[in-house]
Amino acid sequence: MEAETHSINPDKSYTLLCIEDDPDNLILIRQVLKAYTNIHLITSWEGKAGIELALAHHPDLILMDVHLPGMDGFTALKALRSYQETRSIPVVAVSAKAMGEDVEIGMAAGFDAYVTKPINVVHLMEVLGNLLETNKGASLKISRR
Repeated sequence: MEAETHSINPDKSYTLLCIEDDPDNLILIRQVLKAYTNIHLITSWEGKAGIELALAHHPDLILMDVHLPGMDGFTALKALRSYQETRSIPVVAVSAKAMGEDVEIGMAAGFDAYVTKPINVVHLMEVLGNLLETNKGASLKISRR
């Protein structure tokens, strides 16, 4: 069963944290989100600093690369889930690993959605809309089409 698709509500303000070490992917995400004046983007290129930003800013959603320097996305997710302040923030895995088993591993680890690289902007926005508007609605398996 497909999850209902929500668009991002222009009447609400959101803070998104993107933890991504690839400058090209970060540029793409910045460009896509630039069209949404109600979304404030905070970025980090590594997991430990990303966790500190999440604790300080309480974002509405976190986009996290799975392969990060120092601390991988799985370890960072586990740390985020261990803090009361960040436990319920939806976290979307972003990864070049796009095989079915990779998605299943990511979802089993506790990510709320899984987006594959290269990033499909339409799917990314579907994921953001669904998770922001339902605030951790049904977990979504999203990959390239």
